[in-house]
Amino acid sequence: IFGTAASLASEFWLFLLLRLISGIGVGGSMPVIFSYFSEFQPRKKRGAMISALATFWMAGNILAAGLAWLVIPNTTLNFHIGTLQFQSWRLFVVLCAIPSVSSVFLFWLLLPESPKFLMELSREEEAIAVFRCIFYWNHRSTRISFPITQLKLSPLVDKEKISSGHQAKFDCCRFKQGLEPVKKLFTPPLLERSIPFIAIFFSISFGYYGLWMWFPELFKQIEETGGSPCSNGFHSSASKTTENVTCYPVNTSVYIEGFITASSNLPGNLLTILVMDIVGGKILLCSSLLLSGVSVFFIWAVKTKMQ
Repeated sequence: IFGTAASLASEFWLFLLLRLISGIGVGGSMPVIFSYFSEFQPRKKRGAMISALATFWMAGNILAAGLAWLVIPNTTLNFHIGTLQFQSWRLFVVLCAIPSVSSVFLFWLLLPESPKFLMELSREEEAIAVFRCIFYWNHRSTRISFPITQLKLSPLVDKEKISSGHQAKFDCCRFKQGLEPVKKLFTPPLLERSIPFIAIFFSISFGYYGLWMWFPELFKQIEETGGSPCSNGFHSSASKTTENVTCYPVNTSVYIEGFITASSNLPGNLLTILVMDIVGGKILLCSSLLLSGVSVFFIWAVKTKMQ
């Protein structure tokens, strides 16, 4: 919703605010999607299946870059809504919001509730129904009957015994219970694992998004200087005039480069899916990070965009 509203923003600060709120929603959904998805996967194939799910992040980047390449340079898509000039970049913002909005209806109408969540709320019958559905799809070619009749549930307060006058107290109790898993991450014995994982994930995100944001400027620098990205012959665009200029015709090279950069993740993603459950996550993570870290030091030798 906020992503679509950003397309109508008439001020830059409003556009940033709406995109910030939209980003909070996207960022909040990511851990939920991975934890939800893993509940429905068999243990022996869970690593490969989660890797396959992560591949769609790369697929989204490729689709966004290709969509920008097709839509934004197209001046025939410009029109007016009252005093607002609805240019092609605004249409691109709307198109990028469609997957999030459509996913809401797909999740709500087609996908079951998390069985772990249902068990935490002592909703045994609903949880068994979800497990029965999972069992059916995993064994639909056999005649094996569903063997579970009872689940071991979490000892939660019986919600039916909570009067309306104590609903706030019950909700507060639920909130504290929701924080318990987070507290366990920062207390022994999980603390010694949580800190390295947080450091590793922060380092990966810092390097990945840092380079992702720098690559367009790197490509521009190589194009203008014709030499190493470390050369001093490039003058930042920040030093140029700030006078209003037209956005058209659009230089499509940045979208082509973004499309190629996003597509470069494809071999690594496919390799991860194939070997995750064979070599193990630890070896795969260490080898891929080592290869990525070493390759960064060769950027100084880059002379052309293709390199």
